[in-house]
Amino acid sequence: MSFSPQVEAWVARARAVRVIDELQRRGIYSRRMASSGAPCPVCGGVDRFSVNARKNLFFCRKGGVGGDAIALAQYLDGSDFYAAVETVTGEARPDDLRPETAEDRRQREAEWKRRSEQIRLQQEREYRDQVDYREKERAACHDIWRRGYNWAGSPVQAYLEKRGLYAPPHAKLRYLVEHPYWDNDLKRRVHWGPAMAGAMVGPDGRFAGVHQTWLDLSTPKGKLILPHPKTGEIYDAKKTRGSWKGATVPLVTCAAPERWFLGEGIETVLAVYTALHRMGSPLLEGAEFHSACNLLNIGGKSAGRVAHPTLRIVRKDGRDGGPKKVPGATPADVDDDLPLIAIPPSVRELVLLGDGDSDPFSTDLAMRRGGARFARAYRQLTVRLAMARADMDFNDMLGLAEVAA
Repeated sequence: MSFSPQVEAWVARARAVRVIDELQRRGIYSRRMASSGAPCPVCGGVDRFSVNARKNLFFCRKGGVGGDAIALAQYLDGSDFYAAVETVTGEARPDDLRPETAEDRRQREAEWKRRSEQIRLQQEREYRDQVDYREKERAACHDIWRRGYNWAGSPVQAYLEKRGLYAPPHAKLRYLVEHPYWDNDLKRRVHWGPAMAGAMVGPDGRFAGVHQTWLDLSTPKGKLILPHPKTGEIYDAKKTRGSWKGATVPLVTCAAPERWFLGEGIETVLAVYTALHRMGSPLLEGAEFHSACNLLNIGGKSAGRVAHPTLRIVRKDGRDGGPKKVPGATPADVDDDLPLIAIPPSVRELVLLGDGDSDPFSTDLAMRRGGARFARAYRQLTVRLAMARADMDFNDMLGLAEVAA
């Protein structure tokens, strides 16, 4: 965008606003946003909304939406760029026609320098705090993992069998006998019970965190159905703890793999493995299967947004705000905040597994974006995309014997 000096200064003031400050001004900030993640103010969930205080950015991994305080206001309000700048600064758009005086410029540059230094010092402090927090979290996650038992013959195996899934003995899974489910907002445990733990391994090969699935074998799919004690809303039976960025849960591994299957959830990936295993497929030769834990970890951030074909924005006054914009298929040029999952140099083929049980349009774009990310970083790779049927995931399709069709 090309602005007059006045508008440029106005936009700069908005960009200098800390995301945390804008969230606090709205009364919706939670410390979890800057640590383990919190429910998204727009689309809910449990821990999908996060804030990087050092970079002054927010991100919702469900929709792949993120950015600075201006982007935050656009996301929360469904507003355009200029309306968002007005919201963040509390100032109307300046008159473009009034020329900037030398004194105006001096004051603008001095204020920008002061705010920049203030933000730099604050970000340095918050970065040090985040580093300390991440290491403490990694240690806590490792304690959870160490408390787990061999999953073979445990309720974890019963859960997988209930879902029609097979996993090899070396899958990075464990059984947690009595695992607490913690509600950070209520500041208390709301459940104790059996859970499946998956070890998340980071791009550096180190233990990075733990993926947790609480179990209840009496339910149709074997997962815990836990209502919130106050609202009655059902908690997500799955949580990650630690750093999922660039990490995977290794489910099937081998020496010098030549083919990788990578999907979002553990059950999705095991459904494809189970189908190929039943067929005795040659695709299993030299193949590894990994769960990325969430879609954002595959797709990354997008370079732009596209109009959704069916979803619409409903403004506060009830009027139609036009098509909802969702992250497109082109990956961002630079994505320092979200490291790419590390693919071994021996791998020549990468198969990305996309579920259809969420929004198929957005999921397809995210998977294509992920394919472009991996193809750009790993020139030796042939990247393929396998999508489940609309309104189903691969585990659903396995139940219909359609995975390998």
